[in-house]
Amino acid sequence: MFPSSSSLSDLLQQPSVLKAIYRKDPVAFCKYELGFEPSIDQVKLFNDLADLEKLNLVASAGRGAGKTWIGAAAVAWSIATLPDIYGSYPCTILGGSGKQSKLMNRYLKAFTFKSPLLFNKLQGRPGLWRTEFSDGSWVEALTASENAVRGPHPEMLVLDEAAQASTDLMESALGQVAGTKHGRILILSTGHKSSGFFRDIWDNAEAKDFIRHGPWPLTNCPWVKPSYIERARKIYSPAKFKVEILGEFAKTAGAVFDPSEVDRCVVPAFTVNPNYDSHMGVDWGLVISKSVVTTVQYHDDKLWVPGPQVIMEHIPYPDQQMRIASIAKASRVLDISGDSSHRGENQRLERMGFDVEDVKFASAKGPIVELLIMLMSQNRIVISSDHTMLISQLKKLERIALPSTREVFKKVDDDSVDSLVCAVYMLWKDGSLESHDTENDKFITLS
Repeated sequence: MFPSSSSLSDLLQQPSVLKAIYRKDPVAFCKYELGFEPSIDQVKLFNDLADLEKLNLVASAGRGAGKTWIGAAAVAWSIATLPDIYGSYPCTILGGSGKQSKLMNRYLKAFTFKSPLLFNKLQGRPGLWRTEFSDGSWVEALTASENAVRGPHPEMLVLDEAAQASTDLMESALGQVAGTKHGRILILSTGHKSSGFFRDIWDNAEAKDFIRHGPWPLTNCPWVKPSYIERARKIYSPAKFKVEILGEFAKTAGAVFDPSEVDRCVVPAFTVNPNYDSHMGVDWGLVISKSVVTTVQYHDDKLWVPGPQVIMEHIPYPDQQMRIASIAKASRVLDISGDSSHRGENQRLERMGFDVEDVKFASAKGPIVELLIMLMSQNRIVISSDHTMLISQLKKLERIALPSTREVFKKVDDDSVDSLVCAVYMLWKDGSLESHDTENDKFITLS
């Protein structure tokens, strides 16, 4: 005999039955436990998650296509349905930035309170970075760092906005799942970098045993307003539209900055605003080359590059340092950043009482250049017109395509660009200049 409709309804409310159903159908879990209808691209990834033999997945998507959301939903589904198979199911989320890890953890907390399968086994309250469950499962949502990538071994590792973190950190993180019972890896990002860890995984997915998903365009996302896409089509450069909206990868070589966008940033000459702190970058020259000093200020949501730029040629280092110190005091400089290969010169400035940071171009230049590209596209950089060398060199800076995963730029007459990179270093390091858009801001069509 078939069970009656009432007994069938009761049966379907039993956690063990629900988990068995959802284990084979993560999309149903999203709809009925999390209250969200996935996009067609997300459905394809969820279907692969249901096949527990598929361990390594990588997805490339535009900004706002739901990468962070699907990462959190994948963790929620795993903790709700897989401990019955593996005993427990600990998960680690590593964000390429602090903002990304916090955002995914925020989604996961909401899912935990929404789904009875998660809430009923919640142990205590969800923490700022760690949430524990009574079956021994846990979730840690951390910013990628040396300590985070060497943390406890999870059954599932999610790398969100993997293009933002360094290659060394991301490669070290992959070792966390070694020796675990399941050892699943989900890598998510927008392809806004032409090289690096994420691009390498994507280009060599088959050889590295990863299943590719995407690129996911925002045009496939029902929560994205069509008007937003059309506005982006008008105000973004074609290259930026491909990356941010269509989810495609940034080009691997050629000019970094669009000359017309550089020109759009230039305004009549202006000097340091005494009402705001400044950040100074120094690109030290060798014996026969120039030392270049650039000062920036960040206020009104814009990066201001006041003039005039200081270029010192054939001036001994002690005299250079005195001149830099004088400019720094007059410009209300909060900190100075210099090329780490000139540690001795940087230390002399430190002994003069300045907060000096060493910039390692090998790891910092690529991400900071990407940040400058974003700020320029958002009309958030203002450059004084007397920065003629900087303006010229921004237009000439080129990215070089190499088989390695490190960002490489053509080093010809770019002293001014490097000094700008140094000046922006601390603002980049503390996240001050990150875009204020999240994956929901300005995208969702309100019902």
